Amino acid sequence: DHHAFLWWPATNLAVLPVDSSDFTGAAGFRVDRAAGIAEVGRVRHPGGPSIGRAVVVGERLLTVSDRGVRASALDTFAPAGFAACPASPPPPPGPSAAPSVA
Repeated sequence: DHHAFLWWPATNLAVLPVDSSDFTGAAGFRVDRAAGIAEVGRVRHPGGPSIGRAVVVGERLLTVSDRGVRASALDTFAPAGFAACPASPPPPPGPSAAPSVA
């Protein structure tokens, strides 16, 4: 999902969603013309869902998945908290089938 890609020019940070057999989450890379590209860290949500969005708020990287929102340190990606989305309630039972009259 292209909306999950984040470029943060203030710190030359690129955050990309990753869905592979060994990691599902987001990976951050510092991009510098002279030094090249270096991985900053990775973010994973509980349960391993795909990351749908990434956004910077202050000194935090917020990543959003179907399971919730994780806050991470912008410079190291160290976890700073997770707010889970409430589980969806089960659907209400449907009307019971009326007996057929023959």
